[in-house]
Amino acid sequence: MLKRGEACTECRRRKLKCDGAKPGPCNQCAANNRECRYEQPPPFVPVSTVLQQRIEELEERLKNLTDSHPHVEINEEILLISDGNTPLVPPPEMAGPWWEMETLAAPVRNYLVGIFLANKHHCQFYIDVPRFLMSLANPGLQQPHPGLMEAIYLLACYFTSRLAPDQNLEKHEGHFLARARKALADSLSFSDRLLDFLKGSNLVTAYLYMRGRFLEAYHSHCGTASCALSCGLHSIRSGVYSEDPSGTASTPSLLPPPRDQAELSERILTFWPIYYWDKLGAIITGFVESFVADPASTECIETPFPRPIEEYHRGVAGRYDYDTVRRLLEEHPLDTNDTSDNYFHFGLHLKALTLLDSASRFGKLYSTRSDTVVKKRLASVQAVAMRFAQNLPPVPDPEVEEEMVDLDQTPFHHQGTNASLKFRDVFLAHTAAYAAIIEAYTCMSESDVHARQMCTFAARKAVELIPKYRFSDFGRSCMSPAYCWAAAAEVLGQHYKRVKEAIGQGSGADDNAQQGLVDTEGELRLLARATKQVHKYYCTLAFQAQQIDQVFIDIGLDVEDPVVGVC
Repeated sequence: MLKRGEACTECRRRKLKCDGAKPGPCNQCAANNRECRYEQPPPFVPVSTVLQQRIEELEERLKNLTDSHPHVEINEEILLISDGNTPLVPPPEMAGPWWEMETLAAPVRNYLVGIFLANKHHCQFYIDVPRFLMSLANPGLQQPHPGLMEAIYLLACYFTSRLAPDQNLEKHEGHFLARARKALADSLSFSDRLLDFLKGSNLVTAYLYMRGRFLEAYHSHCGTASCALSCGLHSIRSGVYSEDPSGTASTPSLLPPPRDQAELSERILTFWPIYYWDKLGAIITGFVESFVADPASTECIETPFPRPIEEYHRGVAGRYDYDTVRRLLEEHPLDTNDTSDNYFHFGLHLKALTLLDSASRFGKLYSTRSDTVVKKRLASVQAVAMRFAQNLPPVPDPEVEEEMVDLDQTPFHHQGTNASLKFRDVFLAHTAAYAAIIEAYTCMSESDVHARQMCTFAARKAVELIPKYRFSDFGRSCMSPAYCWAAAAEVLGQHYKRVKEAIGQGSGADDNAQQGLVDTEGELRLLARATKQVHKYYCTLAFQAQQIDQVFIDIGLDVEDPVVGVC
């Protein structure tokens, strides 16, 4: 039995069983007349050494930038705002009609960019921040495209309206949305800085989804996803740069091959937020997805799940090139989802959403077309979802997470630490994984006792997580938990009804059954309170909140703080 990482490069890429013969060729490569190569595992480097090297590298880059660009101090101002090291005070240049300027004054731009960078995790936006800030000082076409910058200003206005009422810029959202759309249309028309187009367009999609403008969001996303596919971002085979274009991409692209490791990582980290909104939109609204997450399809995503930016910089992200959507859904052991530190929190969140989307799709197909193929795929999703949930890193208890803070007591531009983001995404991955189990078994629960038990188990596991994630944090999470909690409430409502009927018929009239009713009611009320807390920030989640209220009505319980109407 080979240890992890001992198979040859070709067998790992093709997911074949390798005998590890060295110096080679192995049995598979010999049989198929392929070049057999083995990669040497990178030497172990202590985390403290890596961090120190990274600090020295950033200090050197900042020094070079300061020497070559006299106006680089504006970037330091942005970093101070985004890190929460200075009071968030609008610059004097915002006293007049600052928004009417074709190019915003530098202090205004810095203020808005700083606000956006402090909150970029809410829209799942991952970039190399030092590289981005350096690009602001570049001349002409080497700067970020105006379409991206206008989208950043739009999101900055949105974040102030949601998280800092005393500095509300909500009234300017429409203005910057119009400017962003016009600039992005120009970018696409002239194929000008297409990666910036994809980033900016995806930010507009995120804004529209968060504002509950679902049809507009879907229209925006379809164009973004189509361009991403045309640019080949879904078929990047490796996270390590190669001068041979065929080594990293498998389809033709509108973009030229990446010139270095930084450009390659930028493309990977541009793709996955687009994929995220594709799956989240499909889950919450039922819209047709743009990206195929089906291992049986030849169009399945080939790009490896994202890794931390630091791993791309060090050129070690390639050790996870096997970690793809296809592998996730093919019932392979989830090597990267253990309790060690080799996982990336955003990657876990993406995998959980992928499983939830697959479970939802095949569950609906089973209800209308329960043929052999659908049954097999559904059984596969059930097995993968269960194993994924079991192998996830545990959600830490809040009292032992020293770096976690109460967000209601923290200015919004101080939020978004690595600890809080890792905590949030691990929590969301668990919640979505249990929702995937519910979706995969619900279609069978009417006639299958085991399916009902699995649904109830998953619903209760989702409820158990809620006390670990303080109510003050829910507004800063995302929209997906509300969908998951509504699914859990439906299951627990049905369970409550069955127990109550059994007691009424005399078959379950004992103290344990009565206590079971009390416990289930408590679980339902916890789900309702958590969902309504998220609804305060995303008013379009009224449907999920009302769905849970209806569960209470159906089983004869009083509704606390009923949700009426929508946005």
